[in-house]
Amino acid sequence: MINLTPIQRRYLRDEHRFIVVAAGRRSRKTLIAKKKIFKRALINKNTLWFHAAPTRDQAKQIFWDSLKKYTQIYWAKDPNESNLYVTLINGSQIWVVGMDKPQRIEGRDISWNGCHLAEFGDFKPEAWDQNIRPVLADTLGSAIIDGVPDPYKANFSNHRKMSQMASGGSIPIIDPFDGAYAESGEWCFYGWHSADVLDKNELNSIKEETDPQTFRIEYEASFESMAGMVYYGFTPDYAPGGNLDKTIKYDKNLPIVMCFDFNVSPMTAILGHIRNIDGHQEYHAFKGYFLKNSNTKQLIDRIIADYVDTKTFYLTPCQSSIARQSSQEMNADGYRTDLAIIKDAMYEARRNFNINKRSKNPPEHKAIRATNSMLFNNRIKINPDCPALRELQRDFEELTYKEGTTAIDTSDPMRNHISKALSYLCEKYWPIRPQHVEIPDIL
Repeated sequence: MINLTPIQRRYLRDEHRFIVVAAGRRSRKTLIAKKKIFKRALINKNTLWFHAAPTRDQAKQIFWDSLKKYTQIYWAKDPNESNLYVTLINGSQIWVVGMDKPQRIEGRDISWNGCHLAEFGDFKPEAWDQNIRPVLADTLGSAIIDGVPDPYKANFSNHRKMSQMASGGSIPIIDPFDGAYAESGEWCFYGWHSADVLDKNELNSIKEETDPQTFRIEYEASFESMAGMVYYGFTPDYAPGGNLDKTIKYDKNLPIVMCFDFNVSPMTAILGHIRNIDGHQEYHAFKGYFLKNSNTKQLIDRIIADYVDTKTFYLTPCQSSIARQSSQEMNADGYRTDLAIIKDAMYEARRNFNINKRSKNPPEHKAIRATNSMLFNNRIKINPDCPALRELQRDFEELTYKEGTTAIDTSDPMRNHISKALSYLCEKYWPIRPQHVEIPDIL
């Protein structure tokens, strides 16, 4: 039996019609909701319930195996593996559904009696009003709504409004190792930190490696508003207190770790070394390129010529380099991709070239958070003597969010290119995860 806080035990027994939960990335919110739905289905004969997540695959991964496990002795027949539901001995059914197609829950002869909506921030904003609430109307069905209150998520606004409504207007402060509770009519609110699950040393380690805002969102369920500076983790002071360091130099004995943004004007790149400092990896940027009206071939040729003594290069490209056909370079097969141009140039120069590519670019907010965490903890250092790296510094100091949105203000066409290149590298090597991940093979 797991140890629950008093507020978590109250949540397990709660009979409010609508329960809104805001919790850290690691918490017991989903575990307790599974038990609540099962309990209600078992007590009420011939009723219909569902667990939902943003996509069907995600819902199956979160719920299906555990649903079969904790309902097994109450099955009336074997689970339906194709449609993902179990039928209990009292005639009740519990389904697992994805909200990528919210209409899946509509058009049934029997109305739903209740549901659990996990990762609510990733739901389509219209799903609650147009699909979910209506199918609960006939039975006055209940709903448990939970997720991390992430301002970058599509449904963040609804999550915050529901939490405010369930709290009587003001979301309560969530206390560590305890939580928060509030109610307003048929609605109520619960909140928890990740401290109720994560080991104290692990939590402290995570806190040391993330910036404060990311930590508050991901692990303390804080309803933060995105406003002001995009790269708030940057400190324009010299090391060790800041991210600027004129002692950062090129070392011919180390691999060069590169990141590109394949815009035409400017076309940008950052070159640096990854070093182990006091048990942590740091990215030391010694050179940048900020070229107007250039192309991929010109850029990679310059890099190879500038660093003739380096035999090994690593590149974290944006997805456009794999998909985009460069209009400046044509061979017998037609236009070549930017990545193909770089690979051919490296091959002709007899360099070891390693590509850390991905099938698609990461969500922008994840890349920015990874970068802010690296900046805040002084694990990114740039040499401001390089003119192109001063352009990176300008991005850090000038990029802001459009008022009232999570969209970056890109009214200046020169901004948000070289910093975007770095953000993709940070997200690839040092993503925000519950357990820190290091990449040792390029040292």
